[in-house]
Amino acid sequence: MKSPSCSLFVAAVLNCVFVTTAFAAPTAPVTPRTAVQAGCDGQDKAAANKDITAFMSFLAPDFSARDADNSPISRIQARKNMVTLFAAATHISGTTVIQTFTLKAGKAYITAKEHDNVVTTDPDNQQTITLVDDEIDTEVWCKVGGTWKEETERVVSEKHSMQPGSQLDAAPGQSA
Repeated sequence: MKSPSCSLFVAAVLNCVFVTTAFAAPTAPVTPRTAVQAGCDGQDKAAANKDITAFMSFLAPDFSARDADNSPISRIQARKNMVTLFAAATHISGTTVIQTFTLKAGKAYITAKEHDNVVTTDPDNQQTITLVDDEIDTEVWCKVGGTWKEETERVVSEKHSMQPGSQLDAAPGQSA
């Protein structure tokens, strides 16, 4: 026969386990929209870390894009562009927010609003400058090996500006 104090102890422990599991914060289900937003966030983080391998891991093998002038950009050219950007930048920060999301035939069609700051040195006068890019893109994401990857991107509109100094905390359209 067990002692009453042991039984009370076991009951208290079991009660604590029940209470903490019953009232633990529920985890949000991973929806296609949250998975694609995580992919966008991953691209932003990879760019901030200037990690070309991580950045490219978010692009589908057949990735293609069109810039604001409707010029085509292949996956190979996108990689070259990012390598050049990473080499020139002393700091990169960016955010991407999905504005619209439609799931159709296993593909995610999104409109994304992007804001990026790239700090670099002006080669003409060796002054620090911040390049600010705000753009709206339409993108298609597809599943590749169970992971959402960006398949196509089309720049709908973009606004670039160049500001002297480091404007890392500037909101879109404002100086720091």
